[in-house]
Amino acid sequence: MKKILWVILAVNSVLFAEFIGLEGVVVDSKRNLMWQDTYAVDGMYGEDESLPNIEYSSWFESIEYCKKLTLAGYSDWRQPTLKELNGLVEHDRVYPQIMIHPTFQFVASSELTGYWTSTGRKHFPGLAMRVNFFDGKEYVGVKTVKFYTRCVRQK
Repeated sequence: MKKILWVILAVNSVLFAEFIGLEGVVVDSKRNLMWQDTYAVDGMYGEDESLPNIEYSSWFESIEYCKKLTLAGYSDWRQPTLKELNGLVEHDRVYPQIMIHPTFQFVASSELTGYWTSTGRKHFPGLAMRVNFFDGKEYVGVKTVKFYTRCVRQK
């Protein structure tokens, strides 16, 4: 009886899990999104190998990277909105845990960095929003300053 209960619980947790980690991606079943969960490696830029190492790039480079990314058989990646990236923040986690679901394996966790979003500032075209998983907060960033990128696509 206990074995049957454990099997039911295991299947239930997989079927109804919010985040499911696969090779190189994390599927967010609640928001119907697929997230990049890799560092930049050779061959991830499609045909254009001249793109910068996206581990740390400007907002403009970040947008280009996501447009050209091919990962998990998909090539329709984009930079996430502020709302989408904020959806990954887990405010119930506390330091020294980074404030993102533990399914994600590759996360920049410095208090001085963050991840770019596609969300700009209406009256300030040189600025865009970023999210920091070190403290779970959103910040304004100058688009020419280098931060990290986590691309997303509709599942």
